[in-house]
Amino acid sequence: ANQPFDITCDVTISSGVVDSVYLYYYTDFNLVNLDSLLMNPTGGNVYSVSLPGQPDGVSLIYWVKAWGNAISSTSEQKKVIIGIPDIGIFHSQLDATGLPLHLNHLARLRGIVTVSTGVFSTTNYDFYMQDNTGGINVFDYDYTADSTQYQQGDSLEVQGTIDVYNGKVEIVDFEAMVLSSGNPLPAPV
Repeated sequence: ANQPFDITCDVTISSGVVDSVYLYYYTDFNLVNLDSLLMNPTGGNVYSVSLPGQPDGVSLIYWVKAWGNAISSTSEQKKVIIGIPDIGIFHSQLDATGLPLHLNHLARLRGIVTVSTGVFSTTNYDFYMQDNTGGINVFDYDYTADSTQYQQGDSLEVQGTIDVYNGKVEIVDFEAMVLSSGNPLPAPV
């Protein structure tokens, strides 16, 4: 958060040359403020641009559009939450249908494990963590007998994608790092 960061991509063309590559982006779901930046070649097929720093918790939605041989091609949209937001935003910032505005965003969260691995499922990762603003389910199918076990009181930093399953807000396809263990459990929110 609050620091410039680079976005890079590979752009290839079957024949001819790439004329230009632009990054299009907007923040906090405000498409009216759509902006674009020219991406610069950095060697081979790689293009890069530096985005200005954004505050903690800002939603960034972006895509790349390239032109060459009088045609253009556009990448799929990428959605990222900058920095480490409060978990509570996934329960308070909702669309008209009640789904989190940040659905399908890549996010990095920090919290204390309140329900350990193995309590709800012995075949999937399915545990809960919470910060002082709310809780979230952490889920992944990639679980084996020798997988890391996350225990109540573990302080975690988790990176994954925000999802919803049967009304339950989750962070899925995650990677986690244990910051400390044996922490007191937070009061339920």
